[in-house]
Amino acid sequence: MIKFTLKIICLGLIAVTIYSCSKSDDAIVTPGNSADTSTNFKYPYTINSNWFFTTTPNYSFYPDSIRRYISGIDSSVEVGYAVWKNDTVINGINARVLRTNHTSSNHAYNTTECYVQTDTGIVNISFTESPSFGPFRPNPNCRFIYNDKQYYSIDEFRGKEFSGLLVNIDSASAPINCIKYPIVTNTEWYFRKISALQIQKKKYLDYVQIQTAAGIYNCIPVHLSNYQGNVRDTNFIQLDYFSKIGMVKRSRKFKNIAFYYMGNIIGYFDVGEEVVLNSVSIVP
Repeated sequence: MIKFTLKIICLGLIAVTIYSCSKSDDAIVTPGNSADTSTNFKYPYTINSNWFFTTTPNYSFYPDSIRRYISGIDSSVEVGYAVWKNDTVINGINARVLRTNHTSSNHAYNTTECYVQTDTGIVNISFTESPSFGPFRPNPNCRFIYNDKQYYSIDEFRGKEFSGLLVNIDSASAPINCIKYPIVTNTEWYFRKISALQIQKKKYLDYVQIQTAAGIYNCIPVHLSNYQGNVRDTNFIQLDYFSKIGMVKRSRKFKNIAFYYMGNIIGYFDVGEEVVLNSVSIVP
């Protein structure tokens, strides 16, 4: 069983050099300085550009007393990194490889994703099943029910739902448009099909300032929504905060999960996580 536990080791010792990825943008802002206001940007796409991040799980229980029945609850902070590793060719398509490592005390998850960046967006053409901090995202004794599916542990729920209902794809499948250019507030686009009835859409919201250990960034939130037919799942919330230095923050939550004990529903709970940029290095 995957234990949702992680240790932070020496993140404060990581020395990071930060570069501007566009002549039209000012230097990356550090905490305490005037806020970044850039809005004309694309996802940083140069080899060896890298991002270090931390992940913090969170839970809410209704009523709080059901907490004692649920195993696997752990709010330990996790660490990971993503890096543009190299270029490759997949079925004749030139693509760039994003490698993500997400490490816990018991397991290490390695993700390989392949992207093509065009004037109209950054498109994913291949990925493996693991958590990542890239533009795609894109785990006992009792049981839970969510969207008519049954789970027996927090680990099982996270492994299946937090993976984003991943389906292995390759260049023979329809490409997935992860980030749409130009960036225009309130633009919504089709993201991908999950099943015969379920699809996902993305939508740009209004710009917000996000402060992280790496700096203060002007971000466009990207709202990912699940739809069953034409009905949006209001119990699933995911926001990716995208800036000129790439992903800055990811926040997602699964709400109102029914909790069964001895055959009866005795409460509900929410499971969420927040992924925040810790340090970044953008190669010009």
